[in-house]
Amino acid sequence: MPALLVKFLLSLVVGVIVGTFLYSRKAPRTLTAIGSLFSAVMVLAGATWLSNSAPSSIQTRIVAPQTQAQVGQRALVEGEVSPILVHVYVLVHPLSSDRWWVQDLPLVQNDGHWQVKVYLGTENVGKGEEYEILAVATNESIVTRLLRGDYPAPGQQLKAIAPYFAKSNVIVVRRNQ
Repeated sequence: MPALLVKFLLSLVVGVIVGTFLYSRKAPRTLTAIGSLFSAVMVLAGATWLSNSAPSSIQTRIVAPQTQAQVGQRALVEGEVSPILVHVYVLVHPLSSDRWWVQDLPLVQNDGHWQVKVYLGTENVGKGEEYEILAVATNESIVTRLLRGDYPAPGQQLKAIAPYFAKSNVIVVRRNQ
């Protein structure tokens, strides 16, 4: 719903600007109204098209830890991404849950390597459980992600992963402590 609201407000603002411009040029009321409506609809259509287009080709993968590794409550996840001018998000999915947890944002180095410490449960919850870890990446602007409504933030829980993100390999680890 927030993405729809952003698109609507953007189209409304553009419609008002165009209408005000036409009105200031002493255009007839009918032309001013049609111009405002037309520009608002075009901006709404353009924003919808932009927010539904797939990102360009991005390759990302997790290189450590390996699948079936035994890890603690905080685990260091390392990966690679190409091209380097992207936003990478690391997601953790406890297999006992239906949610993905967005982790702290990794910093992508000049060579495409990244790393981040992830949380696998809490101090008292999650011992002995298995977790999937996945990295997703996008090179889209913040505006485009806001229009889509897919702007993950650390600590956020996701029921599903948007198809617009480039996805890495999934690793499964077991928390041993």
